[in-house]
Amino acid sequence: MNEKHLNLLFDKLRKTAFPEDLVGKDINDICMTTLDDSIAGLISGFDGKLSGQRREILSSCLNDLDQVLPQLSGNSHDYFQLLKNIAVEIMTRSN
Repeated sequence: MNEKHLNLLFDKLRKTAFPEDLVGKDINDICMTTLDDSIAGLISGFDGKLSGQRREILSSCLNDLDQVLPQLSGNSHDYFQLLKNIAVEIMTRSN
């Protein structure tokens, strides 16, 4: 994925509202709001590198996404799939 495509994904995420049906909801003991906040914070602060701790946090968030995505549908699934796509790309670029 090139830089332009990643920026388009960032823009799409910024314009997409958090799914209302997931506000305050836990799936598999994972708070969806906290998961979103954690990933969004790492995405917004990405400057081409991730420190060891930030990389560990993002990796943990990706593991959480793998647990919850199969249980989501519709807009909720699309929103968190977009987060995952961006997170995976950031992990790849920060190697």
